[in-house]
Amino acid sequence: MKLKNKILTLIAGTLTTFALTSCNDFLDRDPLGQFTEDDAPNALIGGKMYNVYYLMRSYNITAGIPAFMIHMVRSEDSEKGSDAGDGADQAAMWDDFQYTASNGTLSAYWGQNYKIIYQCNEILDDLENSENKDDPENVRTKGEALFFRAYCYFNLVRAWGEVPLVTFKVEEASDANVPKTTADKIYEQIDKDLAEAEKRLDKENDAYGNVYMTSASARSSSTNWYES
Repeated sequence: MKLKNKILTLIAGTLTTFALTSCNDFLDRDPLGQFTEDDAPNALIGGKMYNVYYLMRSYNITAGIPAFMIHMVRSEDSEKGSDAGDGADQAAMWDDFQYTASNGTLSAYWGQNYKIIYQCNEILDDLENSENKDDPENVRTKGEALFFRAYCYFNLVRAWGEVPLVTFKVEEASDANVPKTTADKIYEQIDKDLAEAEKRLDKENDAYGNVYMTSASARSSSTNWYES
């Protein structure tokens, strides 16, 4: 009788252990039909970089009026066309540098550059905390993020001179409320980012449309020309 009880106890204990283990395995399963970072460790960061390229193609920074007006018309490399009355209400701003903070063209250009900067900062923060930071793809992604951050600050410093320098991930909107930084410090950060980007980017453009080492070198030469 005692032997029978021991056998039953052993069987019950084994079944309980099996049930708990099976339950834990079931609860630890990845969600079905849903992408997780374990499926492709670099995909989430890569998706953010893809978004940077998308933002760079937008109307407000490279493809439309804002950059043209700020860097071309304001410098008299170009003149506003059409008739004399068209845009006359903004002539003082572009010809005499009498800016208004509410102007849509200026705020669009400012906002788009900082949107890209904040996205690049987030990518750089993700990479710093990633277990795969030394993966070749992530090394190149870091170079791209540094390049585009430098590119956008180059836009901003040429347009406004002193601007807020934000090189960290913005968690709350209030995090970005920092004082303006001198133009010299902005150019110093640009040169630093480009030097680091050049070490990490491919020497040849093997992916159509991606930045590569020559892009960083050319941009670095441009900043040196503007600084001198």
